[in-house]
Amino acid sequence: MNEPVTYLGAKLRQLAAEHGSGVTQLGTLFVRVTCHGNEWACELCDDKPIDNRVLDEWARAVGVVVETGYGSNNKQHTIVRWTWIGTEEPAAAGSQAFYLGGKP
Repeated sequence: MNEPVTYLGAKLRQLAAEHGSGVTQLGTLFVRVTCHGNEWACELCDDKPIDNRVLDEWARAVGVVVETGYGSNNKQHTIVRWTWIGTEEPAAAGSQAFYLGGKP
């Protein structure tokens, strides 16, 4: 596996666990990992189709659960998102979001 991807994947996962989200960009590839309780998501976006080997590498690097399939929400395969439930205890419910200017 590519060392920068391994390092960045671990760092993104750590940031998401501590702060709710971690983001990086390598060239034109944008990667975001989010965590809410024990619900995780990883999104990859690029301006060109994302190769399946790149998807596999990032999935391993951020700890996507093996059984999780990925969803590509466009024909060009330039936006891909995984969601999974982690094995850690869910965090306690935090305060609700404040919506400025209207009802949620």
